[in-house]
Amino acid sequence: MNGTGFSIGLILGKWKYPLFLTTLAAIVASFVFSLPWVITPKYESQVIMYPASTSSLSNTLLSELMWSEDDLLKFGERHHADQLNQVLESPAIRDEIIRSFNLRQHYNIDSGHSFPRTRLWEEYKENVRVRINEYGAVELKVWDKDPQLAADIANNIAALLDSSIHLMLSARARKAEEIALNVLESQREYVAGLEDSLNSLMRVGVSDYASQAQVIYEELAVQYAKKDTKSVAALEKRLDALAEPGGAYLAIRQELKLEKERLARLKTKYEKARMDASQQMPQKYIIDEAFPAERKAYPSQWLIVLGTGISTLLLCLILLWFAESRLFKEFSRRITHPEYTA
Repeated sequence: MNGTGFSIGLILGKWKYPLFLTTLAAIVASFVFSLPWVITPKYESQVIMYPASTSSLSNTLLSELMWSEDDLLKFGERHHADQLNQVLESPAIRDEIIRSFNLRQHYNIDSGHSFPRTRLWEEYKENVRVRINEYGAVELKVWDKDPQLAADIANNIAALLDSSIHLMLSARARKAEEIALNVLESQREYVAGLEDSLNSLMRVGVSDYASQAQVIYEELAVQYAKKDTKSVAALEKRLDALAEPGGAYLAIRQELKLEKERLARLKTKYEKARMDASQQMPQKYIIDEAFPAERKAYPSQWLIVLGTGISTLLLCLILLWFAESRLFKEFSRRITHPEYTA
């Protein structure tokens, strides 16, 4: 090398045996310390799932449209996957898994630890990971020293996803059902009141004001033609008697028609709310369920050994190059002999 008078080739030639022995010792040490009795091996299990469409069951089944964009069978969008991701990482699922599998004992978390709960949560977070892959699917991975337990935890977390979402939606849906039922009952009472009023008018002789008035007007025209003043007076009296309740009859009947239409719409809304409150639709499509791994995923012994060997060799070469370089020798002379100048 220019300026140093030394090269890597010369270092390898001069220090080949120490380099070989040092690298070999590092490789042997890394092999020994990566054995199972030193580093506990972990096995990986994963569940791959796609989010289901969040379309409401009631909107799909009770829609008045022949073609609806709400399709229960289609996959969800990317933001639906983000929602699944958040639910899978929620404290509710975490705490349920910790309780169900007694992970505090499994992870050997001592209750005498300064922060046992925090330590337990950190251990759980380290062994349970959720991410969205490049295809928009949600990947749930679990690592554990017991391959069967890793698979069981992964499948149980996936199963808890539906119940967690249903629990969150249920409270809101039940409240909506309650409100819809109250409004429906109120409307039913109002319609019943209008029908009672209409029946009261019918009991006093007003059954169909328009038809009754039409008959009287036709008879009145005939009597006018006959110039029968007595009959005309009688018909006019009947018409006057019919006018007051007849106007009320028309107004009530028109309002009753509109309110019955509103009642029908409220029935539909209530049926939708009731269906949404009771639905238990899956929130995901499982593509790949977890199963016990046959080979450990961590640590990768060959990678540890290879990385240790290469890094040890490179570090030794750098140190030897620096030690053999003129710059280092000159620096050493200046430190040991301050009076020396090149």
